[in-house]
Amino acid sequence: MKESNRTFNSTKNALFAIICQSLTILLSFVTRSVLIHTLSQTYIGLNGIFANIIDFLNLAELGIGNILLFNLYKPLANNDEKRVVQILNLFKKIYTIIALVILGLGILIIPILPYILNGVSFTLEVLIIYLLFLINTVCSYIYNYKMFLLTADQKNHIVSIVTIFVIIIKEIFQITVLLLFKNFYLYLIVLIITTILKNIILSIITDKKYDLKIKVEELAKSEKKAIYSDFKDIFFYKVASVIIYGTDNLLMSILIKGGTIIVGIYSNYLLITNSLKNVITAFFQGMIGSVGNLNVKSDNDKKYLVYRTLNFMAYFIYGVCCICLFMLVNPFIKIFAGENYLFSFNIVIVIIIYFYIDGTFTPTWIFRETAGIFKKSKNMALLLAILNIILSIILGLKFGVIGILGATIISRLLTTYFYEPYLIVKKYLNKSFGEFILNNFKNLIKNLFTGLIIYLIFKNIVIKNYLDFIIYGLLIFTLSSLILLILHLKEEELNFIIDRIKLLFRKYFKKNKRKGN
Repeated sequence: MKESNRTFNSTKNALFAIICQSLTILLSFVTRSVLIHTLSQTYIGLNGIFANIIDFLNLAELGIGNILLFNLYKPLANNDEKRVVQILNLFKKIYTIIALVILGLGILIIPILPYILNGVSFTLEVLIIYLLFLINTVCSYIYNYKMFLLTADQKNHIVSIVTIFVIIIKEIFQITVLLLFKNFYLYLIVLIITTILKNIILSIITDKKYDLKIKVEELAKSEKKAIYSDFKDIFFYKVASVIIYGTDNLLMSILIKGGTIIVGIYSNYLLITNSLKNVITAFFQGMIGSVGNLNVKSDNDKKYLVYRTLNFMAYFIYGVCCICLFMLVNPFIKIFAGENYLFSFNIVIVIIIYFYIDGTFTPTWIFRETAGIFKKSKNMALLLAILNIILSIILGLKFGVIGILGATIISRLLTTYFYEPYLIVKKYLNKSFGEFILNNFKNLIKNLFTGLIIYLIFKNIVIKNYLDFIIYGLLIFTLSSLILLILHLKEEELNFIIDRIKLLFRKYFKKNKRKGN
């Protein structure tokens, strides 16, 4: 595939994904506000805890979606339709088995639920809520494998369009049932219906775009064996991911007095940071298909330049977002949910550091998955999981919320955060890892310097309402972005991005000129 086509597809997918996620965030905040003001803190806490339990059950998925994407890049690049269908047929069977396993495990875990909930009685109502969460997860695997074909073929914008269409429907109906009936059951039933609807629509679109009904033989046993081997390799990443993202709420509920209510408070901060992360990740995910194609066809110099550029973008974007969070998150929570939902300044700082560490790792996992490097660092991922659990319990008992979140930061920094970039830069691309780390350190210093300037300028602001929040938010976002751009003007990565933008515009105007003729 030509470089200009990769750039065009990446940009199109990224833009659609950003629009999709931005609308999703806007709607989710409206729904969250209605949820907070129509139901008690207990429901908010249950929502966070059960979501974490479902994350644990999703261990059964083994990270199969990543393996499916990895195995689709090459046959799609070579227009090997037969191979694509063979791979999809195998994963269709696998996903059916996974859905049944998750359902079984979800039922078996019910007797443990009373010991997880802290400060909340395990009633029939709570059980029904949990079962609705479980049903939604099982339904999410219906036709799910077909969505990955669109992503691998650099058509992720189609997934984005369908996703936002379904989300709009979901949010409208969820808000309606909350306002009219104040019923959490109906709220979750709407979630289940729209989950099924999204997968069915994507399945129909995929069937129309690709001939998936051609008769093919099953993959050879040796080929299946190679794929199953990938399952074992990526399973460690799945375990690490679930422990990193899926234990904080559970540990807060178990280790901290009145933990279920604490989870309800933390979930509002998590909604904000996850919303930002989802928009940014959607931008990067729009490039996954192109990066996969790049890793199949390009040389190491080009791969390294792209990796450095993605890394630069992550540090820049997350730097600006962290500055905005530092200045604005507590004033927003106060307006949005009320003073009862506020955390102390120290906890907010740890949440922001957690967000920054997690976000700046994004380019690394993109390259890790698309280049198959997960095979080489699985043991480090397992170490991350074990270390995170041990530190979370020790520090959580002593320091509460700060200890649990701080444990995740420490365990990440001591394991995968530096080790996996080392594998990519030094082992996979044969480049200088010291130079790479130095560049990242410079990016961090520039972010901290910019944050200090913004703090000194805006430290005395008072935000009383949404209008104040929007005005100051725009000012802080714009000024911090401008300062960082000035600090990075001479960077090769920024010039590479500018060149890609110029290339896109030339292609766009050339295409329109041909149409005009």
